[in-house]
Amino acid sequence: MFANLLQLLTRRAPPTYDLAFVKEVRKPALREARSRRLERILVLCWALIGLKGWAVTALIHHYQVPLNPWWINAPTIAAGAICTLIYVLRR
Repeated sequence: MFANLLQLLTRRAPPTYDLAFVKEVRKPALREARSRRLERILVLCWALIGLKGWAVTALIHHYQVPLNPWWINAPTIAAGAICTLIYVLRR
């Protein structure tokens, strides 16, 4: 980048020198509103997770499958908890 030679010789800053830099940056104080629709979807999903957990447990006991139902229910609950936590902490 070539410097302005006249300014270099006179050693004066141009009048717009201070305007060339960012003086201040402000972050807006407004928070994003929560989505009622998404919260309803989360509640519906938790209800479906509970229904699935009950159904898996009942079917495993009914058909006497030699498997602990937590092997199926725990990953589902963990995934739901992670999704809910991401939504709650997204700010």
